[in-house]
Amino acid sequence: MLPLSQAEVIRKGSDITLIGWGAQLAVLEQACEDASKDGISCELIDLRTLIPWDKETVEASVSKTGKLLISHEAPITGGFGAEIAASIAERCFQRVGY
Repeated sequence: MLPLSQAEVIRKGSDITLIGWGAQLAVLEQACEDASKDGISCELIDLRTLIPWDKETVEASVSKTGKLLISHEAPITGGFGAEIAASIAERCFQRVGY
């Protein structure tokens, strides 16, 4: 059993990291299935908690895949997804593919 503050890697992958929480996980699981039909291997992470959020698990995944998709139901400006994007950009800048 994972501690509550630790993110859960629901699906291992190598091409892109998808992260979300709550209701967005069902959407992301379907996106992973659809992507796999096109040969894209998605790593899916459930953050589980936002405060604190597990930066280390996300950073390790993004370092492996080189790409990140954040899915959240909130305003783009000032939403928690923006906080995640800023933190990962700072921590993984040299490892993210463009």
